Amino acid sequence: MQLGQEAREYAQKLGSALVEAGLGLVVYFSDDQSLETHVVRGFVAAFPIGESGPCIDVRFSEAQRGQVMFPEQNTRPELFYVNPFPGQNWEAPFYRSLAERDSVQAVVLMAGGTSTLNAGQVAVGRGLPLLAIDKYSGSAQTLRTELATKYSGYPSSQSSSPSQLVNWLRQQQSDDAERHRRELKLSREYARMSSRKRGIVWFSFALIALLTTLGIGLTGVDKPDQFVVVIGVALVSAGATGALVRGLTTTSEKLNPSLASLLGMAAGLVVGLAYLIPQLIGAPQLLEPNASVVSATDKIQFLSVALVAFTAGIGFDVIFRRMQKEAEAVAVSVTR
Repeated sequence: MQLGQEAREYAQKLGSALVEAGLGLVVYFSDDQSLETHVVRGFVAAFPIGESGPCIDVRFSEAQRGQVMFPEQNTRPELFYVNPFPGQNWEAPFYRSLAERDSVQAVVLMAGGTSTLNAGQVAVGRGLPLLAIDKYSGSAQTLRTELATKYSGYPSSQSSSPSQLVNWLRQQQSDDAERHRRELKLSREYARMSSRKRGIVWFSFALIALLTTLGIGLTGVDKPDQFVVVIGVALVSAGATGALVRGLTTTSEKLNPSLASLLGMAAGLVVGLAYLIPQLIGAPQLLEPNASVVSATDKIQFLSVALVAFTAGIGFDVIFRRMQKEAEAVAVSVTR
């Protein structure tokens, strides 16, 4: 829909108000007849010299490359970020960019035709803060009438200035962002609590396995070859139990019980063997071919190495989490 001079000036006031409210822009068309060109003009004129962006995200399809270009990109290029859509068609990615959670955070519509009406419906369906300006005829006016009947206190350009309208939108966007943060926090808390419940089940099985193995090793095995097997089982079960204890006592993190158990088993086995081997070298009676009994010393050694494996499970889980956090903090880039 073509805009008259009054509408163009009003669009520039909207652009200036967006700067005052601390909002950026996502724009799709630079045709002089569209609203966006004049909003961008007012936005750039109001943006302080010397401050950088990018504050204006320019999106277009590959078929529009070279066609979507704002005059202000020549004078204030630092404020613009060019973000082309893949493919030749602009409509599908245009509507999809409104539907994606982290793509845009609010929508301003004025006048417009079918695409404006469709964009408004996508925004409403997603729950985006939407400012439909009813100052001029067109789809935005239709949307504003619909929204005013649905939401109490929905503003009108007939009684509110551009700055008041944009400030209302800014407040809606802040409320929406806060609501999203709360929902995300609740979702993470639910996932953490669910993982803790699973972790308790895994811990129960690991602890039962450890206690059973300790009982068998200390009272139920007299043959050295069987005793060696029991030692191995004790190492992995103690390591898994230690890792799960660490996971369950870390209240701020989501626990992956299967991964914690696997890492704990590896830690318990490796550290336990590293602790046990020097002792067996110094006193190898248990491994001698003609060994026939398990001595009291062997059983004390067995209990000691199980405690070492348990501690290793706890310690290895701490180290793994630290390595994971450090890896997430490292920026990954590709050298060409």
